[in-house]
Amino acid sequence: MTESSSDETRALENHPAADAGVSPHASATPVESTAARGAEDTPAPEEGVARESATAPVLDALGHPEGEPTPESEPVPAAETTPEGEHVPEAEPVPEPEPEPEREPVVVSAEDLRTAIESVRTAIRTGESVVFPTDTVYGIAADPFSPQAVQGLLDAKHRGRDMPPPVLIGDAEALEAYTRDIPAAARLLANRYWPGPLTLILTAQSSLRMDLGETQGSIGVRVPDHEVTRAILRATGPLAVSSANISGEPAATDASEARRQLRGSVAVYVDGGPTPGPTPSTIVDFASTLAGRVLRVGAIPMDELRRLLPGLEGPEPEPSADEAISLEDSTVPQAEQPASTPTPSAAEPVRHEETSS
Repeated sequence: MTESSSDETRALENHPAADAGVSPHASATPVESTAARGAEDTPAPEEGVARESATAPVLDALGHPEGEPTPESEPVPAAETTPEGEHVPEAEPVPEPEPEPEREPVVVSAEDLRTAIESVRTAIRTGESVVFPTDTVYGIAADPFSPQAVQGLLDAKHRGRDMPPPVLIGDAEALEAYTRDIPAAARLLANRYWPGPLTLILTAQSSLRMDLGETQGSIGVRVPDHEVTRAILRATGPLAVSSANISGEPAATDASEARRQLRGSVAVYVDGGPTPGPTPSTIVDFASTLAGRVLRVGAIPMDELRRLLPGLEGPEPEPSADEAISLEDSTVPQAEQPASTPTPSAAEPVRHEETSS
């Protein structure tokens, strides 16, 4: 072996790759050739591309140019502030919805009886209230078999259920269908004053499906002496009827006055001209006592009733001015005056309305 070969051998033994068991000639050649090929295959950047890359903006972690707002990160404007002490105008209140206009009722002349009857019958069937003339005052009527209709009548009058309205019927022969245990005294008054301004309080049939209020099993019945009213009742059947007025106001004696008070709470007004009122009917109660008790003196006076029924209970007539003075000048001591003994009754009467037609 020559001297140069010995030096080469020593150089190879001292090469780092010799410690790993790799030939230095095998590893050097591929790396060197790969680097050379990579340098040869990669084209040199053009002048324009190099200039563009040199001026390209710096991007943030999300790939957006730094320093420019993004749609997601646009700053939200701060709420407007008002300097201290400056008046802040209040928000305009939301206007309340306007109330619905009051309905316009139908007004029918009683002279057109067929139209009047049909209008009333249609309103009654739909649970509405109607107004028509009677032989005393104008009355407001509703279907007595409908609790909602009766309540509508009471609401129109601003009246509670503690004063139930009476029922008007077209003919006295229908009385048996709605009442029972009719005393002979009640039949006597009915035969004498019906049709007319007399309301009888009687015991209601147990099967009667009328909801007139707090009646305690009684019912007020009347046959009016008015041909238009009776024609309507024969077409509709019995109706719950009260005087056509707001409770506490005078009973209406013409259609215009009834309409002024009740307005749109009534669907149909039958105008029959003025009535003989304003005196209402007389009410006699036979449900709480068989002898009869006058609850209200109306068109039929008390003395006239007592000529037929001497034992009839009720309010005594007020003394005249001369009689009052005579009683005051009486020398009889008050303690010695005979005390009146109240007549016992079977039950307390129901507080039927005091202004029924």
